Amino acid sequence: MTWLTQLIELLFCWLPRFYFVFPDESGVRITLGSRVSPTPPGWYVNWPLIHQFIKVNVATQGLTLAAQSVTTADEVDLAVRGAILYRISDARKAIFETDNFDKSLEAVAGGVIEQFVSAHTYDELKDREAIKDEIKRGLREAASGWGIKLMRVYLPDFGRVRNIRVLGETSVVPTNVE
Repeated sequence: MTWLTQLIELLFCWLPRFYFVFPDESGVRITLGSRVSPTPPGWYVNWPLIHQFIKVNVATQGLTLAAQSVTTADEVDLAVRGAILYRISDARKAIFETDNFDKSLEAVAGGVIEQFVSAHTYDELKDREAIKDEIKRGLREAASGWGIKLMRVYLPDFGRVRNIRVLGETSVVPTNVE
């Protein structure tokens, strides 16, 4: 009787299925591994051995950046944490130009923030709006071919800190000297 279920499963894998792309999604359909076509929201016929569907969320998404320690041009230590609002404008580019667009965007944002802050003095970094605009401009330039539209950049934490870096694991053990 197991041979009958295997035969039915084999026959069903050749039958077409319906595939639905929701209104907040977009994606691509890959036909025979080479032809790529966009899939806006709607119904599609999926031939399992011929088509492969990849979809991404195109609604506005937020990305919280990890706090990072940055030194300004005048050697002032700062802690900077940011957030980015973005949306996918071209699903094909977002899928094929980056492996993981969230992680790529986070890595590029950290680099842009570090470059900008380290090139300015602490007194030049008083205007938060100018900082956000510069960071947004740098991110747009770095992620220009990824199919991502940057909407806003936030800097909820931006302030001075004292950094203490431990380079080795040497320990001092007090001894009794008599």
